[in-house]
Amino acid sequence: SSHFGSSSAIKHTNKHGDVAVCTVATMACTAYCARNDDEEFCDTSGSDAKFHEVQIPFVPAVPASPQMPALPKSPTVAFKARQKNVSGHQFNTAVSGAPTWCHGCRRMLWGFGGEPIFQCTLCRSHSCAGCRELDVTCPSLTAPEAPSLLNDVGSAKAQQGDVDGALEAFAEARRRRESAGTLETCDGARLLKNTGLAKYSKGQYKEALEAYEEARRIHDKTETLCTLGGAALIRSIGIAKSDLGDFEGAVKAYAEARQLYETVGAFESEAGASLLNNLGFAKAEHGDVEGALRAYSEARELRDRTKSLRTPSGARLLKNMGVAARVHGDLDGALAHLAEARRILEDTGTLRSTSGFGLLRSIGITLAESGNPAAALDTFNEALKICSCTGASETHDHANLLTSIGLAKHQHGNCAVALESFAEAHRIYEMNRSIDTLDGAILLRSIGTVKLDCKNYKGALVDFANSRSILTRIDALQTADGAGLLGCIGEALLESGDTKGAAKTFLEALRIHQATCSLKSARAARLFMNIGRSKRQSGDTDGVLEALEHAYQILADLRQLSTVSGAQLLANIGDAKGDRGDPAGALEAFRRARDAREQLECLQTPEGASLLSSMW
Repeated sequence: SSHFGSSSAIKHTNKHGDVAVCTVATMACTAYCARNDDEEFCDTSGSDAKFHEVQIPFVPAVPASPQMPALPKSPTVAFKARQKNVSGHQFNTAVSGAPTWCHGCRRMLWGFGGEPIFQCTLCRSHSCAGCRELDVTCPSLTAPEAPSLLNDVGSAKAQQGDVDGALEAFAEARRRRESAGTLETCDGARLLKNTGLAKYSKGQYKEALEAYEEARRIHDKTETLCTLGGAALIRSIGIAKSDLGDFEGAVKAYAEARQLYETVGAFESEAGASLLNNLGFAKAEHGDVEGALRAYSEARELRDRTKSLRTPSGARLLKNMGVAARVHGDLDGALAHLAEARRILEDTGTLRSTSGFGLLRSIGITLAESGNPAAALDTFNEALKICSCTGASETHDHANLLTSIGLAKHQHGNCAVALESFAEAHRIYEMNRSIDTLDGAILLRSIGTVKLDCKNYKGALVDFANSRSILTRIDALQTADGAGLLGCIGEALLESGDTKGAAKTFLEALRIHQATCSLKSARAARLFMNIGRSKRQSGDTDGVLEALEHAYQILADLRQLSTVSGAQLLANIGDAKGDRGDPAGALEAFRRARDAREQLECLQTPEGASLLSSMW
């Protein structure tokens, strides 16, 4: 897969674990890979991690005709994006071994005394510095092969970071193909796919999907879909659908892409492993974490067979496996996968990169959820150093890391320091105009959670309301993240004495969890615990135990009963059984809660003292 590339290329790796090929190593490519690398929206209060791979499929440049000069293949060639006219010459600095003539003023160019000479990479004509600025149509782009050359021009502009210029070239190529009646061809489909890639790089996922699907329609019409390029196109469709939130559609597209890869005999490859990685992500987002783990495991087996696991791409797969294992409740397994991913990045010398930065953040989050906030903070600080040396300071990713640090500090009991980290993250989001995002909403929810624990219920409700407004604006309230926020709002209402309002909000959160298939999560378990608390305040003893039994089953399935949340749940069950006149059952629940706190070394806390008081 490549960034609009040709065959002679410099390799970059994107967060899919794909090798992205660029004919020029440019800032645009670096920024693109970094922007799409290892995005996780997660925290230690239960937000599920999300990790997505973005493919940059390889679209071979259309060969020039025998009458037209071939495009240069050297990776040092850099097409200039200065021309306002997409049909103009594409000049590049040239070295001439003999005197030549300027195509514009017809002056002889000697190349002595530092005089620059420029050569059009399309028609091979030479120019002086003054005539290079003239808006003159290149004769190569008036020939019948012009649409193919414009496709190459657009690809080169994209490599140089001029995505708008690339889209202009692609649009002009499309107009010419439509006029000539050649859009409904394989070359036209390649042009549309490149158009989709350019739009995707600008974050225009809907427009990219439209271009991909039009390319697919042409392949279907010309019966050329069953090719390696067709498989890559269908995979791109799946990625765009995933970014648009259509995870069910993404899963179907990945299944079709797999069938095509298998048909053309290309599935047993790194591309096949990356496809399985995509499939795992989509399944996880669709609520099928077990299915995601199966896809990731198959991808690992495929990378073992193709000897591509011990690579940065393999490390990203292991990171995905770690994130999914953590969401599934297997914290030990998650840490094992993440540790192996770290070793690979260290061995390949790529830990100090955006990929390493994202991996360390995942390790820190998992350590925090494992009840080790001190180790989590050490890992986050290491990630901060990488963030600084990779030029990611004051970026959206930096703010995400500060949010995770704040959550770990809160877990460590440093609420004031946690709020300082959150305030810095908020400043960066505002500076980057990215507060109205899912990450921004999670930050505000996290701030509200700290205020809730500090018994500042009014302040917490204000932050929760702001978070809810963002989720509503970005159409993300009816998601697992939205359900988690509503659970926090209900908890704040319950603490402030609004039992009816809390119960109503809890039911709304429960409906969303059911609709998004996200009931098997620590966040849903916390929701059931709070539903039990609200029912206890209203005197519904049977309802209390029913809610707590749901929470118990979830944490048992996630193997998280031996956590602080599990200990608190067992204590609540003890209280409920005591209310029902079952002292033996209550004492057994209290003993299990005490054992869990002793194991976690958190018995000597106010909550531990309350538990011991209940036992006596």
